[in-house]
Amino acid sequence: MPTRGGRPAAAVREAPWKLIHHFEDDRYELFNLESDVSETNDLAQAHPEILDRLREALRQWQNEVEALMPRPNPNWAPEPLSDEVDPAEV
Repeated sequence: MPTRGGRPAAAVREAPWKLIHHFEDDRYELFNLESDVSETNDLAQAHPEILDRLREALRQWQNEVEALMPRPNPNWAPEPLSDEVDPAEV
């Protein structure tokens, strides 16, 4: 699924839990959606057993569907913003 301008990530849900894997920094976040609908309280460190179970479920699913994973592009160089663009407006 395209990120539509966001950072590349994958997620898996197992009620009430939601695990998000952020590809750029290999970071995981775990949320209890029953008590935290806004996903503001990362519980990954508090529940390592749930983190491990959902991380493995996500990995297995990605393997099953042969999910394409983002890879760094060694040739990518960001283009500087034009002088006509105010960075505060971007």
